[in-house]
Amino acid sequence: GNPEKRFQEDALRLLRALRFVNIVNYQLRKKNVDNKLFDFDKTTWVALQKNSNLIENIAKERIKEELVKVFSKWDPFWFVALLDESRMLPIIFPSVYATKHVHQPVRYHPFDVYTHTLLTLYELQNINSDYLVRLAMLYHDVGKVAQFSAYKDELSKEEIKSILSSSLNHRKWWPELVKKDFSDLGFSNKEINLIAWYVANHHKVEEILDNQDLDQRKKKLRKFLSESSHQQVENILDITMADRHWQYNPLQNNSDIKDVILIRKLLHQIHKEEWQ
Repeated sequence: GNPEKRFQEDALRLLRALRFVNIVNYQLRKKNVDNKLFDFDKTTWVALQKNSNLIENIAKERIKEELVKVFSKWDPFWFVALLDESRMLPIIFPSVYATKHVHQPVRYHPFDVYTHTLLTLYELQNINSDYLVRLAMLYHDVGKVAQFSAYKDELSKEEIKSILSSSLNHRKWWPELVKKDFSDLGFSNKEINLIAWYVANHHKVEEILDNQDLDQRKKKLRKFLSESSHQQVENILDITMADRHWQYNPLQNNSDIKDVILIRKLLHQIHKEEWQ
């Protein structure tokens, strides 16, 4: 039928269309079918973009159901890219959309925050299938928008420290952004709190690694483990590895994850000691 009419009959079809294409292409890539990708009929794609704002009228519970399906099993990276192209990203994930064109110091990231985020999501989905962890990866740097907007030329060290010790620190800015966006999407408080926890602690491994003494690292790791769970710490390690891979600074060689692997070995050692 007429695609515009079909979308106007039920706007959830906008998201379902993205999911269906996502599923087909995921399956094609798994089967290595001549590197071919399935795509939208042109008329359907134009109608989808034109009517993208209709998604705002859909019950949040129905939207959440579609998101959980994609983030649990299929290709979240490609789905988010389609959300962006279809003009639904600012409606579904407004804090992620806000990271577009927010540039970072080149010595750390040669991409804007949005590009870095999508690349880390792509990396993470290859090693972790937990939909909450994947959503946390998508939101791990959204606080940088407020943090970077506070920076001005020729800031003193004291002024920079003041920013980093305030709510403008991107790791401290997460609660409001995560809570608002995921509440609007119908996620439960338990889900929201866990996503927020992953975002807040996504630098915890780097903090542990700051100490070169192995016993001190083990002590800090044990403390972190006592505040969470073994699986949560494993997930944080996956987030760290994905984040490291797409910092892409050859001078810092952050794609080298040998030290992160060491922390994982320490984690397994602690777990074994406690369960013997």
